[in-house]
Amino acid sequence: MRSQHRIKAQKLMDGDGMDQDIDKAILTLVQGANEGDRGCFFDLAETYFDGVPEDDTDKAIHYLEAGANAGHGKCAAMLSELYQKGTIAFCDEDIVKRNPERSFEWAQKGAENSDPECLVKLGTFFKENGDNDKAEIFLKKCMSLELDLIEDYSDKELRNWQNQAEAALN
Repeated sequence: MRSQHRIKAQKLMDGDGMDQDIDKAILTLVQGANEGDRGCFFDLAETYFDGVPEDDTDKAIHYLEAGANAGHGKCAAMLSELYQKGTIAFCDEDIVKRNPERSFEWAQKGAENSDPECLVKLGTFFKENGDNDKAEIFLKKCMSLELDLIEDYSDKELRNWQNQAEAALN
């Protein structure tokens, strides 16, 4: 569920029911992040990756790291993907140098916060490396997640990760 800070910021970004004000939207997200709203970190990162108010990958990565360190699993998942591939799904260019160790560390951080993507990533890693016991722990944890315990995933996205976990177990 999106917080009031995030809802207000999105309305300000879109001009939905109020005048569009990108600067005020960013300030609203920063205020939310400062007040402990971990999802605001994720939204701030996305805005800077998307070029709003400016294209600034350093700021985007900063907000992802702050969010992951504050316990936001999806921030850690995005960082893991970023260091695994050098880029993220919606960018056409390399953003960072690939670093499998950092990718693994961020996946571990996300798994600690029950992020389904990170749980599947770690489960798959351990299975590919012959540690079926560890793989089973991470994959079964993903399969047992309930939507109200995770942030920023829809029911459909969670089911997708749980299906991937189940397939990896078989």
